[in-house]
Amino acid sequence: MLANAPSRIILCDDHYISLLGIESILRKKLHNQVIIQTATTGETALELFKASLPDLVFIDLGLPKMQGLEVIQSIREIKPTCQIFVLTASTDTHLLQQAFKAGISGLLQKNNSSANIESALDFVMHSPGATYMDTGIKLLLEGHGGAALTKREYQVLTFIVEGLTSAEIALKMDCSITTIKTYRVRIMNKSGARNTAEMIAWFLKGNSKRNLGSHT
Repeated sequence: MLANAPSRIILCDDHYISLLGIESILRKKLHNQVIIQTATTGETALELFKASLPDLVFIDLGLPKMQGLEVIQSIREIKPTCQIFVLTASTDTHLLQQAFKAGISGLLQKNNSSANIESALDFVMHSPGATYMDTGIKLLLEGHGGAALTKREYQVLTFIVEGLTSAEIALKMDCSITTIKTYRVRIMNKSGARNTAEMIAWFLKGNSKRNLGSHT
């Protein structure tokens, strides 16, 4: 077992395919030396949590009946030291801020690559007690033109910052390369950037001003 690695994990998402994908990533990263339980409802996740008291929970906010926030609050009361990561497709900044207030350990967008999920897991193992945000969440919460950029534009910018090519972004977003190039032009117009390097610098400059050491 890797040092500081979680030994028990609960995954909760009402989309079963998402559960399988995340479970596969975690098992590979932890060399199958972990007990992973899955749930598709908040009620089931909470029952599993009470029975096993895991070290780490990945949970979606938009669950049927018992919402993710309610589950998170209950987990915090039962085991305050548990690391809780939210996986979400939501762009509702108020909802995401509520999740942070509930005491989560990090926020990840559902369109994250396996490498980003692995990075989040590394962060949990090496920075206990700190808070993790992926670049897309930062873009929403820290004001990198969030009001000016559309949802699709900020998704494209997130992928650009992560180093993806237009072709790779088009594949992830299920659209044409021409469409991605159009988004890039719009982002450049809104940010005042003249090229990719300046777009990335625009993002990073805004991030450093608003949250120096945002993971602490």
